[in-house]
Formats: sequence, structure tokens, C-alpha cells
Amino acid sequence: MFVTFETCRQRTDRVADQGKALAELWRGLDTGSAYTTWIDFQDDGAGEIFIKPVKSDWFVQFSLQFGELLYQLRAALDSCVYDAALIHKGKLTAKEEKAVMFPICTDDPEFRNSERRIEPLPDKLRAYIESIQPYKKVVITNNVGTYPLSQILDILNRWSVIDRHRRLHIVGTIPMSGRIELSPPNGMTVDELIFESGGILEDQSKIGTCKIGNFFRGPKIGVKTQLAFEIGVKDGDVIAIASNSIPATLVVVWEIMEQFKKFFGIA
Repeated sequence: MFVTFETCRQRTDRVADQGKALAELWRGLDTGSAYTTWIDFQDDGAGEIFIKPVKSDWFVQFSLQFGELLYQLRAALDSCVYDAALIHKGKLTAKEEKAVMFPICTDDPEFRNSERRIEPLPDKLRAYIESIQPYKKVVITNNVGTYPLSQILDILNRWSVIDRHRRLHIVGTIPMSGRIELSPPNGMTVDELIFESGGILEDQSKIGTCKIGNFFRGPKIGVKTQLAFEIGVKDGDVIAIASNSIPATLVVVWEIMEQFKKFFGIA
């Protein structure tokens, strides 16, 4: 039995569950065996501290889970348009069935070329979809918070395309905070130790600098780290934090679904 906007709701419920599963997967990561740390010293005792994953493909499990989240979020919007078209027309032609979807466009000409995607919808609903496109720069405020709706739609669309057609999207993790401990041999001193955050662990990342007094080469200087990481997503030259992006995108999809339901008088 057809229940209006039920598929959209189920997809967003699935995203919420997948988000929890991704968080559990992340919390279960054994960082002690996942990373290796070392120091690159100069002759004067100045050193740079680096960290890298032990295995180059360690983040694939996170990428797969994140890709499913993107798919469900993007598909939820398409489900809203499809259900709205069925309510308005009762039955779609074969051509409409194939074409109907939620367009996300970066400028007005692109939207005009995509209007056939929402042709079966009422004029006012088509106008609403146009009004929230990325180039409209709409910001919403609801009982959850304030969100740049148009910008989030743009990010969702870009990330979805990359995930489907190019490569798995998560490229590594970002050390956000933490502590580094050095254990120099007798006679040497730790004169300076600075933690650095923000480097992406696609391969290796610099996480700090140090200065060792009375430094000489030969004896091993022990290094221990206690770090807090975030999952990183590469978007062009920008590294985004995945855990910040998914909840905001979920709120935006909920907002759009509610607007569709209100249009048809559905509580």
C-alpha cells in the first residue's frame, strides 16, 4: 500500500541508523595498532613528529559506510519529488517515471535545463524547489538550529557524485586534539614540545614539533601519543569533517520533507 512520503522517511531513518553504526565503527578502532609514530630530527635536536596509518587501505570500511549515507540522503529527496508527483497526477507516464527526481543545480541555466525533472509537480512546489537551490543561498532556522540549506544541498550533491562515479570519498582522519609524550635517554632533555592538529592522514601527517636539549644521534627517543581523531572528507582542496556534515544534511532533508508534507496538508 502506498503511504505518502514514507519512503523518504524510511531513508532518513536509515541514515540515522547508519550514522550510529559509523560512530560505533569509529569508536572501535584500535588506534594503537592502526598508526605508527616517529620523529625526524635535525642535528641541533629540533624535531618534527609524524604519524601515519599502518595499512594504506585502513579507512575503506568507513568510506563504504559513508557512501551509503550519501546515497540514502540523496535518494530521500528524489523520493519526496516522486511521491509528490504521484499525489498531484495520480499516475506518471513512462517518460515521467524515468525523469522525475530532485534537481540540485549551481545556477539558473542549469536549473532551467533540469525543470523536466519536476514537471509533474504543482507550480507552487516547483517554485519552492527552485527557491532553495544552491545559487539561492537560503539559510533556515528551525527548532534544531540555523543551517545554510542551499549550501548543504550543494555539498550533498557534489559528494554523492564523487562517491558514485569516481572513488570512495573518505580519505583519512584528522588529529584534532591530543597529547604527545617523549622519553629521552639520560642526559637529554625535552626543552620544547608542541602538538599540531588538522593534518589529514591520507598517507602521513605532521602532528607536532619538539626540541631536545643535549641531543646526539644514536639512542632512541621514545614517543607516545594520545590523540582524538575526526573522519576527514576531501572536497577539492578542502578537508571537511564528516561528523559535522551528516547531521546537518539530515536536518536539511527533514526540513524539505516537512515542507512537501505541509504543501499537501499532511501532518
